[in-house]
Formats: sequence, structure tokens, C-alpha cells
Amino acid sequence: MTEQEFVDIVPQLRALALQKALSYPSASDWADDVAQDSLIKMWALRESVSSRQHALGLVATMARHLTIDRLRKEHTVGLEQARNIAATERASERMEEESYGKWLDKALKKLPPTEYQVLHLRQVEKLSAEEIAAIVGISPRSVGTLLSRARKRLLEQIKKGKCL
Repeated sequence: MTEQEFVDIVPQLRALALQKALSYPSASDWADDVAQDSLIKMWALRESVSSRQHALGLVATMARHLTIDRLRKEHTVGLEQARNIAATERASERMEEESYGKWLDKALKKLPPTEYQVLHLRQVEKLSAEEIAAIVGISPRSVGTLLSRARKRLLEQIKKGKCL
């Protein structure tokens, strides 16, 4: 394709490149840039272009690829940005854990002393009902009843949203 032939079809090539770029979401801000870049690349290839149809096909493909490249770059999160996001999430998780820990401490302090002791021996120290019964001085069956009551009270506090 000669320079004059290329100059003659530039408006048509530009319109096609612009149309291809605008066919993608959020490309309206830089669609003109994509069209311009497509025409620059076409100018460099003009000698190897055999016909008007060939030029139209090439510019459409170039515009599509350039648009996709831009969209990918927009959605790529940089390494530093990813580190900041991860650090923020870890800090947020630590704050939540501390908040839950404080809530649990408050909720446990509200339990009657025997229920608290039985719950602590079972959940923290992992003792059996018989071992707890021997320590507290109650029957193993009472241990189960006290555990059930303590857990039920905690569940009620969770449902009511108390101590949060």
C-alpha cells in the first residue's frame, strides 16, 4: 500500500479502531488513544498491507488487542498494592480476634462460678467429665448439666448481641 492510499483510508481506519475500542466496557476514556496507537502501528506496516480490506482487518485486530491490553493493565494489582491489601486484612483480622477475645472474656465472667470452672476445665484443660467431677466435687452427670447450661448462656448472649 502506498502512502497516498494509506492517507486516503485513514479516516475509515480511525473510525473502525475507535468503534472496536468503544465496544469494550470502560474503554471510553482512552478509546482515542487506542485508535491513534492502531494508526501508528498501521503506518509502520503500510508497505506490507496488500489491500483496503487487509488494512481494515489489521486495524480492527490491533485495536481489539490494544484495548484488551489496556483493560488488563487497569485491573492488575501491583505487588506493593497487594502487600498493602494483605497487611490491612491481617490487621483487621487481628482486631477482630482481639474484639472476640474481649467479648468472650466478658461473657465468661458473667457465668456463675461453678459453670465457668466446669467449662474452663472441659474446653481449656480438656479434662473428662469424671476428672472434672472429682476436682469440683460433683457427679459426672452434673458436669454435663453444668456444661450444657454454660454453653446455652453463651449462645443466648451471642444471639442477643450482648458484650459485643
